[in-house]
Amino acid sequence: MICPKCGASNRDGASYCDSCGEALVPGLRPRSDSVDDDGSEDEGGGSEPLVGSGGLVGWMAMDWFLRFAIVAVIGIVAGVATLAIGAYAYSAFFFLLGVVGIVGTWYLLKAKR
Repeated sequence: MICPKCGASNRDGASYCDSCGEALVPGLRPRSDSVDDDGSEDEGGGSEPLVGSGGLVGWMAMDWFLRFAIVAVIGIVAGVATLAIGAYAYSAFFFLLGVVGIVGTWYLLKAKR
């Protein structure tokens, strides 16, 4: 079943979208987390950060965030270790990996839905 709001694919028979929480069955109200405090529905669509936003998209973003963070740590630690033993080509590779991890982590923290 495809969500009419965000276009995400959902399992058959689902009442709500796993990604955005939109009601997939006609007549159901959207989940309460998509309604603002004043009772109006959230029409922003892109104001929430990806990481920690819940749903399938939030879990996938958290997974990639953790992968990039691990790559950043391993790249920097391995770069320092290979630099200490004089393997300069390897240390350059590992430092580059660390930079990719840092940039990926930063991008996911700044990304919006």
